[in-house]
Amino acid sequence: MAEVIIHLASPNLELLNKYVENVKRIAERTGARCSIVMLPTRRIRKSVRKSPCSRGTPTFELWELRIHKRLIKLKADARTINSLTRLPISEELQIRMKIIQ
Repeated sequence: MAEVIIHLASPNLELLNKYVENVKRIAERTGARCSIVMLPTRRIRKSVRKSPCSRGTPTFELWELRIHKRLIKLKADARTINSLTRLPISEELQIRMKIIQ
């Protein structure tokens, strides 16, 4: 059995949780051991000046991007890994998968 480590990151929390549930369902169906770790959410904040010119009162807008992260560790066989690679992946979801023999 190989150890599979999957790093997931997405600004869309619902999409991330759906993908984690799909991985968990595949692991239960194939009998693989699965552990899920919730990593801290990264917040990127950017303050931008509202007015394009430099005159007037300085007013700012604050924009924030939240990137939610998960780490999944699996003890899986070839059938489980094959099922994981066939899952549909959205453009908003970033995935890094490492397989250790």
